[in-house]
Amino acid sequence: MIVDFAPPTYGRGWSSVLIDLRNKTQALVGIIDGVGSWGAGREAAEWTRQRLIECWREIPTFNTAQIVSDILQASATIPAELQDAEFDHSFSVTVALVDQKFVRVIAAGYFAVGIFSERPTQVLFKPQMLVDGMLRIGTLTLDQAKLHSMRNICVGPFIPLPTNGQLTVTQPYELP
Repeated sequence: MIVDFAPPTYGRGWSSVLIDLRNKTQALVGIIDGVGSWGAGREAAEWTRQRLIECWREIPTFNTAQIVSDILQASATIPAELQDAEFDHSFSVTVALVDQKFVRVIAAGYFAVGIFSERPTQVLFKPQMLVDGMLRIGTLTLDQAKLHSMRNICVGPFIPLPTNGQLTVTQPYELP
C-alpha cells in the first residue's frame, strides 16, 4: 500500500504538523495544523497532535469512531494558557484511515482530501469556503468566485468544535 499525504505546499516545516502511523494493514495519516489562525491555533494544534500521537501509537487497529472520540477528547484538554478568548485558538484536522481496500476521512477545517488515480479525481472532503455560500445563494457566479479576493477563506467548522459542530466522517471509499 502506498499512501502519499501531501500538504498544499511543501517547506515551512510541514513534517511537524503531519501524522503518519501505520500497522500491518492500515495507515492513519493526516494534518493537524493551526494555519490561518489569528490566535493560538498553531499551539493548540500542536498540543492536540502530540496527545493524539501518544494515544494512537499504542492502538493495534484503528477505527473511525475511536478516532473521532480521541480527537474530541484531546481537543477538550487544551490548557487554559493556549486558549485565546480574543483571537481564538481553532485549528484544522484532516485524518485519513487507509486500509487495503478503503479510505475513510475524518475532517474539520482547511485541508481537502482527494483520491488521484487513473479514474477521475474523487474529492472525499472539501473545506467550506466563504465563496461556497455566496455561490449557493447566487450572490456570485463561478467566474466571479474564482477571482474573488476572499476565495481562500475557510469558514470552518474548526477544532475545538462549536457546541453544535461535528467532524465530517466520510463513507468508506473503495480504492482503485
